[in-house]
Amino acid sequence: MELTLGQIFNSTSGLEKLIKAPLPVKIAYRLKRIIDIVTNESKHIEKARQDLVKTYAEEQTEEEKKENKPQQVISKVAEFQKDFFALLGETVTVKDFKLPFSSIEDIKLTVTDIVAIEPWIEGIPEELLEAADEAKTEDDAESGVDNKDA
Repeated sequence: MELTLGQIFNSTSGLEKLIKAPLPVKIAYRLKRIIDIVTNESKHIEKARQDLVKTYAEEQTEEEKKENKPQQVISKVAEFQKDFFALLGETVTVKDFKLPFSSIEDIKLTVTDIVAIEPWIEGIPEELLEAADEAKTEDDAESGVDNKDA
C-alpha cells in the first residue's frame, strides 16, 4: 500500500488511542504490525527533520553548545517548513495491514483520530468518511496545506 510520509507521521496520535483499548488478539496483532511500520518510518522522518534543523538552524554560541541546548530554526522557518512539508508529501510503499472498522467501532475516537488512522482501517461507513474528509479539509486550511490535487 502506498502512503505519504505525512499520513504515516500523522497516524501516531490515533493509533495511540487504539493501543490502549482492549482488542481481540488477532486485531491486536495487526495493530502491533501497523505500529511497527509507523515507528520505523517515523524514525526516518525524525532523522530527516533533524537534518533539516541542522541545515536551517541559527548558529549556536559556545555557551549554548556547552549547555547542550537544542538548535533552533528562527530566521529560515519558511525554508525549513517548505522542505519538511515536501518530505511529508513523499510516498512510500508499506505492508498492507488493515484493521476492520467493525473491530474498533466501540472505541471512542474523534473525527481527527479517524482522519489520522483512515489508511489503516477498512470498511469505514460512508458517513464517517464524509465527516473525516470535512475535518481534513478544515485541518489543511488551518495548516496552510493546499490539498486541491490530492
